[in-house]
Amino acid sequence: MPAANEVVFFIFLILVSIWLLIIICKLLHRAFCTRYILLNPAPFQLRVAPEVYIAIIATDPI
Repeated sequence: MPAANEVVFFIFLILVSIWLLIIICKLLHRAFCTRYILLNPAPFQLRVAPEVYIAIIATDPI
């Protein structure tokens, strides 16, 4: 039976990988789905820093 900290680390790795996968999917979705951009125009996102833009992508629902 593995130690408790190894289990926590493994769960943390799984959560981070899922989170990164969601961000990549959202980036691809916004890059290729122009209808989504037309339905949800957000010109203010183009003027903010890339870190803020990534945070907006990571936190908003699809």
